[in-house]
Amino acid sequence: MLKVVVDRQKWYRGQGPKESKLLRTDGQMCCVGFACKAARLTDAQIEDWATVQEKFIKKAPALSGFLDNRAAGLYSMNDTKHLPDPIREQQIYELGQQIGLDFSFVD
Repeated sequence: MLKVVVDRQKWYRGQGPKESKLLRTDGQMCCVGFACKAARLTDAQIEDWATVQEKFIKKAPALSGFLDNRAAGLYSMNDTKHLPDPIREQQIYELGQQIGLDFSFVD
């Protein structure tokens, strides 16, 4: 299980999918971006990508859970508007557990 720590100060969430990225140019990340960093992908490898790519999984096998169709739910949970953060965090945590990602959230 890959431990993923999401820093709420750098976490881009709840704004819809249009501007959401694994790593935005302003340094903010979606929850999946934090997973990529935990798997030791570099900023240069993930910057400006909206989703995990197969080439990322080849470099970081810990992300193999993204081959599971359920993983797509992380993107929508992260980006959905009008979802309180405690519920968002719980949903991300629970789905992460199913695909090998142990999410925690810190201030």
